[in-house]
Amino acid sequence: MANESSLVLVAEDDGLLQKVFRTKFEKAGYRVIVTGDGEETMEALRNNHPDILLLDIRMPKKDGFQVLGEMKKDPKLSEVPVMILSNLSQDPDIETGQALGAIDYIVKSDVGIADVVKKVGEYLGN
Repeated sequence: MANESSLVLVAEDDGLLQKVFRTKFEKAGYRVIVTGDGEETMEALRNNHPDILLLDIRMPKKDGFQVLGEMKKDPKLSEVPVMILSNLSQDPDIETGQALGAIDYIVKSDVGIADVVKKVGEYLGN
């Protein structure tokens, strides 16, 4: 079981995936915040200081790369670990995510939700 004080922020614009991620992480014992666009994600980051951010790239208002770029410029937010979860699987996208400081780049179609929860737990030491 996860440390219940661990807060996971999931930035995902797909409503079904939002519900699935929330359910899986809560069942694993995490506190969860879900956002649906880049601006909402930046606001949640500033207001909640999550332990980790799961970040989709293709989102309305600001895409994931813009969010990562803004985070890098803010000393308080630059320390939040970011795992990119995207269906963009081209090498340039992966390289951009890594260059912007993502700790991991996961192609959604390649892994199950349970694997993502496990990976987050391993990173957070839960």
